[in-house]
Amino acid sequence: MPTVPQKLDEVTADWLTATLSERLPGTVVAHATVTPLHPEASYNGTLAQVVPDYAARHGDAPDSLVAKLIPHNERMLQLGLALGVYRREAAVYS
Repeated sequence: MPTVPQKLDEVTADWLTATLSERLPGTVVAHATVTPLHPEASYNGTLAQVVPDYAARHGDAPDSLVAKLIPHNERMLQLGLALGVYRREAAVYS
């Protein structure tokens, strides 16, 4: 399993290939466009639209996705950790 990116510049074609190919074998991302979404409103996470450009597309590979990473603001990160926000959110997806 690929590591989880901490910053938007870590959401790369290689990372997307590794992540998507776990469920969609043979999927290869040649390039990814990462566009931040509402940075002023991202108090508990950094959001971005990710549009992959596929070298090889298999299965139901998405046209676009939303990446949610830890917040840029260290104080908000610490608050989210203290309140258990991230643990509860992750539990929804597991």
